[in-house]
Amino acid sequence: MANSVEQRDSPPPVEGFFKTTWRQRAYLPGWDFVGAAALTAAALLGVDSRVVESVLPSLLIAEFGLIGAILGVVIAGLAIVVAFLSRDYAKALSRADGGIGDFWPFWFVAVVAAAAVVAAGAGLIVAEQAPCLRRAVFGVTTFLSAYAVFATVNLVAYVAQQGVTRVWQITHAPDSDDS
Repeated sequence: MANSVEQRDSPPPVEGFFKTTWRQRAYLPGWDFVGAAALTAAALLGVDSRVVESVLPSLLIAEFGLIGAILGVVIAGLAIVVAFLSRDYAKALSRADGGIGDFWPFWFVAVVAAAAVVAAGAGLIVAEQAPCLRRAVFGVTTFLSAYAVFATVNLVAYVAQQGVTRVWQITHAPDSDDS
């Protein structure tokens, strides 16, 4: 009896990123992934190697700054969703299919954005040290940056939906002091 009370009162474990992502894998091949892959393919096929050579350093610096801003949006979005939490809303989230694990999209987009930042930074060095890899650097950073941008658009829609859900909950719940 004490063990079941203890389990119920303890918070759920936070599993590792890869285990959590594997469990959420059905959500991965969305329009954001497909859009990033299509944009990358178009860029790799349509941009001449001389153009890549001349603009790559500037592009990588721009990607570095853009994705840093994206990371700020991700953190702000999570802060907004967490700020909406009241006792009633937390209970509603706990009962939902994904439960509190619905915060996983923030984690995932943050990882994609972090990978894009690292790739852009490393790409600046790799492109200078190994000019034969410039096209590969261009492809990898284009994909990760586009994926981070598109996934952030999805995340903004998710935050908006959380707001709509919270408004509905407030307007349809009986008055309580816990809100």
